[in-house]
Amino acid sequence: MTTVGSTDDYIDSLDVIADIEELQAELKTEFNSHRREDIQAELDTLEAFADQGRDFDDWEYGLQFIHEDFFQDFCEEYVRDSGDIDSVPAFIVEAIDWEIVADNMREDYTEVEFDGQTYLTR
Repeated sequence: MTTVGSTDDYIDSLDVIADIEELQAELKTEFNSHRREDIQAELDTLEAFADQGRDFDDWEYGLQFIHEDFFQDFCEEYVRDSGDIDSVPAFIVEAIDWEIVADNMREDYTEVEFDGQTYLTR
């Protein structure tokens, strides 16, 4: 059973690699033609994503992809976890426009398509 889906907030390249290997093995042992078509379609979708991901150096070591709908939350969490924001007064932190922060951070990321969904990575 595959673990990666196009609605996931995060996708790890290692999960994509594992799912492709699992589907390839399943395809070899499946004799039901309808099930084989379903497996092949899922495999094709994952391989199309992997073809884009392999362009990045860290693909085979665990590259993170962030769904664009979750990117603003990711950016806020990233900034808060960095620890630098702890020394900023609360009234200033509450006034931060996280959409603008995400737009600025997005410039350092590359878009990758997966089954009609956009993911960001760097």
